[in-house]
Amino acid sequence: MKTLSALAVRAKRVAVLGLVLMGIGAGAATAYWTASAEVHGSVSSAAVGMSQTASFDPTTVYSAGRLTAAGTVTVTNDGTAPARVTSAARVEGGSLPISIELSVADRHECTPTGSVGASRSLDLADPLPAGESVTLCVRTALAPRAVFSHGGQSSRIAVTSTLTYAAGNSWTVSRSVKAGQKVDSNPESGLPSVTCKEWELFDSSTWYSLRFSYSGKSSPLSGGLRAYGMYGEAVKELKASDVTFTVNGGVVTAQVTDDALRALVGDLGSGGTANARVVIEQRSSDGAWVPAAVGKLHVQGRAFTDEAYCGWAK
Repeated sequence: MKTLSALAVRAKRVAVLGLVLMGIGAGAATAYWTASAEVHGSVSSAAVGMSQTASFDPTTVYSAGRLTAAGTVTVTNDGTAPARVTSAARVEGGSLPISIELSVADRHECTPTGSVGASRSLDLADPLPAGESVTLCVRTALAPRAVFSHGGQSSRIAVTSTLTYAAGNSWTVSRSVKAGQKVDSNPESGLPSVTCKEWELFDSSTWYSLRFSYSGKSSPLSGGLRAYGMYGEAVKELKASDVTFTVNGGVVTAQVTDDALRALVGDLGSGGTANARVVIEQRSSDGAWVPAAVGKLHVQGRAFTDEAYCGWAK
């Protein structure tokens, strides 16, 4: 808490405690929370102050199996008068296309959800009384396709909250918290294991060179299945003529044509090798398409026709 006299007070920055949360387990992302505060302005007489604590789930990992995270930031008015509360969230540093939703956690449970809105700022309608707190819910999400193109990469999210005690002369106290966000270096983590079989003719008209199979959820065809290929960050949709799905005893099989697999990487030329993925998606109950399984393959350049094989080239 800081008491302000009638004299103008120069702006002061105060370093505050940083909270470090470490991920647990293989491939877990780390979340480093740091905080800072700033007091600025002039006012005739007031007692202002602000404390803030942050909590984030360190076990939530961005991967194809886990696409959302949630944490809380609690803001306390340590001053002697009510204060207006505003808060804003942003992504800074790195290249992860993270979605952020900021809301008041007091109104609902703060847990990861399948969909994250685009509300990155809050302006509470009622002033926060002296000595009381408000808890904010910070939900983050990464689009499924971004997981595969950003494996091992990281960014930060920052949430800045401000208490304004006097609108006329703008006495404010602001604090920021930042959390590091990282995508698992194995973005397929959390999905079923996939078996791959090469060089099989499945019907009389189409040559399917690779067959990817995995144990699917109940009624995997009820919501629909689709697939796309990825080579680096490039995405290529697989049409109905490129891939055929079958389900037998809960095992889902995606049969992909030889031409479609070669087209993922383009003409390699003799001796060239390229690793790629086939990502199978299933429509969830809320209508969103989510990853169901990932098959790895490599294309080997030949003198006449490039050929696709199971697994990545070593």
